[in-house]
Amino acid sequence: MTTARRPIPDTLRTYARGVAGGLLFSLPLLYTMELWSAGHAASPWRLLALLFGAIGLLLAYNWAGGLRAAQGWSENIFEAAEEMCLGILTAAVVLFLLGQVAPAASPGEWIGRVTIEGAIAAIGVSVGTEQLGDSEGAAGAGGRSGRLPAVVGELAPAALGAMLIAANVAPTDEVAIVASQAGQLHLVGLMIVSTLTAGLLLNASDFRGADRLARRDAGLGPLRGTAVTYSVAFVVAALLLWVIGQFDGEAPSVMLARTVVLAFPAALGAAAGRLLLGGDAGNHRAD
Repeated sequence: MTTARRPIPDTLRTYARGVAGGLLFSLPLLYTMELWSAGHAASPWRLLALLFGAIGLLLAYNWAGGLRAAQGWSENIFEAAEEMCLGILTAAVVLFLLGQVAPAASPGEWIGRVTIEGAIAAIGVSVGTEQLGDSEGAAGAGGRSGRLPAVVGELAPAALGAMLIAANVAPTDEVAIVASQAGQLHLVGLMIVSTLTAGLLLNASDFRGADRLARRDAGLGPLRGTAVTYSVAFVVAALLLWVIGQFDGEAPSVMLARTVVLAFPAALGAAAGRLLLGGDAGNHRAD
């Protein structure tokens, strides 16, 4: 199995699109003080869990797009490694320019910050490369879509979208404040509104990919498709809060309340991800 060789100028242009995408989706996080603190406080095994989770999302999404039209697992893994390296490098450079990766800082401090920021930036690299690029990624998706399980082809874009949106809210103090002030009725209402909003985006909008989703979810029905989307958003929200330490020492009821609060923006991101990030691959599969 051979890896496609590309001229150096084309490779540099592809990398430039990836860096632009990483900055586009992660720049607000690079300016977020709460995430700097979370990176410093996170344990090594929690950072490793974030890295492996992000790489898993990249592997799934790269079957439908990404840096190159990969032909198999070896190229797909190499592509995900490229995206992760670009994300970490982008985060490291920006944090250094912002004075948050100072030479006097301890290795654990800057490694934690760069790891958390870089993992999220890597997702932006993958999405940005596909969305800011030409039709090459779509052509590659057509070649790979036959081997991509249908459920992965839908859940991966949902998880990516949820991650990109929820990551901007998760480290803020407002999540904990809103959760502490909300009663049970408020939380139930927030879950209902989150699910309904995601369902409206998926089934009653004219976004690109809406027609594909209507065909794809025909066997499941719009209700089940919406429920799956919200479930993905809920899991992503919980994992994000766990990684940045929002669950440390808290009671299960507090964890649940915070997850419900963060699942609202995550659900919007998951719905948008299924519509916008999974559209091209889905069209190839549907055809």
